Amino acid sequence: MHTMTGTPGQELTPASTVELQVQTEEPGVHGVWFNRGVYASQAYAERFRNLHPRDVPNREAWRWLSRGLEEALLAFIGSAANDGGQLHAALYEFEYLPVLEAFRVAADTGVDVRLVVFDHPDNRAAVAAAGIEDLVVAWRARAQIPHNKIVIASRDGAPHAVWTGSTNVH
Repeated sequence: MHTMTGTPGQELTPASTVELQVQTEEPGVHGVWFNRGVYASQAYAERFRNLHPRDVPNREAWRWLSRGLEEALLAFIGSAANDGGQLHAALYEFEYLPVLEAFRVAADTGVDVRLVVFDHPDNRAAVAAAGIEDLVVAWRARAQIPHNKIVIASRDGAPHAVWTGSTNVH
């Protein structure tokens, strides 16, 4: 990763350099997951004959696209139950039932779950279908760029882990 400095219209120069080493599976301190977020790619077309992921049996296409991202998010939510902690989240597209249900399971095991969700009819319908209306502390209706995707896990009120990224819960 490089930070750059300079004047607009002129060549930028490096201000400092930071080297990061990440492990993408079974992380120690930090975990990074890169999904295959587009099913219109050539690799997808060859592997799944250009079928929509919903038309590929056994969720095989969805698993291939996820590359472990879905499982990691579900494990992150589930890990809060092990220590009776708190999960506070702000979410934009929030419709994927397994994730919504994971928040319900966490709350049912004693985790303090509080969600701020972008106010959209699809999100409201999904929250109702999952039976987690009581976990939503605010519906965010007006926001400049409402693309929130963050979950903070805490113990005794002190944050200890953060889940964030560019992938929607959709």
